[in-house]
Amino acid sequence: CTLSEILRLHILASGADVTSANAKYRYQKRGGFDTTDDACMELRLSNPGLLKKLSCTSVYDLSSAEKMRILHALCGKLLTLVSTRDFIEDSVDVLRQTKQEFRELKAEQHRRERGAAAAKIRRKKEEKLKGQEQKMKEKNYVRKKKKYLEHLKQWSKRREDMECDDLKELPVPTPVKTRLPPEIFGDAVMVLEFLHAFGELFDLQD
Repeated sequence: CTLSEILRLHILASGADVTSANAKYRYQKRGGFDTTDDACMELRLSNPGLLKKLSCTSVYDLSSAEKMRILHALCGKLLTLVSTRDFIEDSVDVLRQTKQEFRELKAEQHRRERGAAAAKIRRKKEEKLKGQEQKMKEKNYVRKKKKYLEHLKQWSKRREDMECDDLKELPVPTPVKTRLPPEIFGDAVMVLEFLHAFGELFDLQD
């Protein structure tokens, strides 16, 4: 018995009369569908030439339209079974839950991507600020160094003026009474002279 013959006999047997007990069992298993709702029976009644063709032709030699009619009828018959509909409903629930999990994962991924982008922008801003601070420090260093060289030049010129040969002798100074010991008075004078010359470099006021 070939596959084509089995298919032909199955379509021919669709919608056959059954006993009352068998009809009740089929009604329960099919969830309210009876034999008159069989899709294969509708195919047998609407396309009698197709079954006659199956008796002498292989199902593989049928046209695409004829194969689609047979497949559509078989799928319709499967949908009359309770187990098939329950399986489809369970699959729909699983699919709905899977889609919800996928949306949550996608939203979490988008949040991570936005967080990474924000962190990257913040890091670039911090690097830019550090670069600006470094440039300001370099400018301040150059300015202070320039001011230091100017003060050093002025101080050197002042020392050169003090070392002229035509200077007159200064009168003998009158001793000044201080609370500093004589041995550190000279050091204190040198410190005051240094602060007077370079005090601006240390932001010291007169």
